Amino acid sequence: NNAVNIANSKATTVLYKATIGTAWAGGAAPFTQNVGVAGITANDTPIVDVDLSTIAYGNKDAVIEAYSKIYRITTYANGITIYADEKTTVNVPIQLKVIR
Repeated sequence: NNAVNIANSKATTVLYKATIGTAWAGGAAPFTQNVGVAGITANDTPIVDVDLSTIAYGNKDAVIEAYSKIYRITTYANGITIYADEKTTVNVPIQLKVIR
């Protein structure tokens, strides 16, 4: 039974960190950007969030606003593709949690 096999397997969690930069491809939305993330796979479906752990308090609002422009992130071998409604003008650190 596949459900029993899945229940008996142990999941592992991997945390990746990356930075969404300010260089975007495309002349109109959706804008895209590829970012290398060593170890991530095309089959991964990460849980993504902005990582404010290294952002100065005075800069947090600009980073949060930039992150709100991101609407989709897909994976490929050793990288991610970010899709945005608008080009961001500040770097946005993110963390990607993958459960395998």
